[in-house]
Amino acid sequence: MNSICLIILLAAVIVLVYYVYLKYREGFESPSRVTEIVEKHNTCQTQCGSASWCKEDKHCHGCEDITCGTQPDPGPTPTPTPTPTPMPSNRKLFLIPEAFGFNVPEINNQVELLPTSSISKHFDSIVVCANSAKYVAGNHNSNPPVPPNNVMTDQWNNQKVKDLKLPIEKWAFVCCNESVPASTKINNLLKDYPYIDGFIMDFEDPKSVTAFSTEFKKLKKKYKFGLIGFRGNLDGWKSWAAQHGGLSFDYYFNELYTEGMYENQTTSYYNIGKDADPPSNAVCPLNDKASINKFWKSASKSCNGTTTIPTVCGSGNCQEVIWPTSSMSDKNNIKYECFDERLSGKFIMDLIDGKTQDVAGGNFAIWYGTGQAKSGNKNPVSCKPISTGDWGCAVPPNWN
Repeated sequence: MNSICLIILLAAVIVLVYYVYLKYREGFESPSRVTEIVEKHNTCQTQCGSASWCKEDKHCHGCEDITCGTQPDPGPTPTPTPTPTPMPSNRKLFLIPEAFGFNVPEINNQVELLPTSSISKHFDSIVVCANSAKYVAGNHNSNPPVPPNNVMTDQWNNQKVKDLKLPIEKWAFVCCNESVPASTKINNLLKDYPYIDGFIMDFEDPKSVTAFSTEFKKLKKKYKFGLIGFRGNLDGWKSWAAQHGGLSFDYYFNELYTEGMYENQTTSYYNIGKDADPPSNAVCPLNDKASINKFWKSASKSCNGTTTIPTVCGSGNCQEVIWPTSSMSDKNNIKYECFDERLSGKFIMDLIDGKTQDVAGGNFAIWYGTGQAKSGNKNPVSCKPISTGDWGCAVPPNWN
């Protein structure tokens, strides 16, 4: 009997010792477990309080529903959805100078090419169609190489153009195949200026258009092409282009002004305003809401789509007779026989600001011609005086 009691007592002692051992082990490991959680995971202390730790069963002490310790691999991080890049708008302002570029009295006598207060609201870029009439190619084979003259770069880098603070696309205005073959001029331009974006031609020289169109179709690189003049709507332009070289043009520029008596028409794209400052014999277009509305209504009839661009005149031979001279009374000893459609930069910007409908997708163009028609020409209409100091309605008269 004593033996049995001794065995039972010994077993109880063993169980007690083992129980104490387990409690001691748990108490011994707990601080190290807390340190491990603080250093590596910190999950339990963050979610259950500073007294919690990650137990051996990978659950937090006091928060048995929260798993801690080594967490399962969450898998690859999802690739963030890229922010879509907005498509750039294509509202372009084309500046198309004649042989003298921007060095004409109408521009030289204005402080700025255009008022800049609202230009960025209407356009995203400027296309300078540098005139190549006075361009002299470089000689890359000589020693040392001879660079081209500055005619093209002077137009692309004109300060008044740069002051408009819009990105500038560099185009070339090519013409007159008689002096330099079209193939030669194109090759020279692209060798001297490989960054050219496009080319423009004048439909008033159809032989030249045909010659250049034939050469342009041989180019492997894609360029933009434009054709300036007046052929009415898009169908009229495409029909004309198909008969003169068959080049696919990207833009057609409708001149919304005339040079001399335009097919005996007695109307204009603008209402008739007041006379220019003496001693000019010119009457200027009227800059008011009704005249601006008339312009855009007329422009919308021919400038359909986004490729037929309304074009106004900023300088040069843009005068016409739109009434019989005999019906005009003398005023200040001047016979007002000339309607001057050269517009000032202010007037042009007022036109753009006052646009009443979407025309040509927001594209617009300004022609900067040179001089005026001389006597003996087919349409000898000019606004006196015809000296190089004459700028007529292209500089705002004192009433505008």
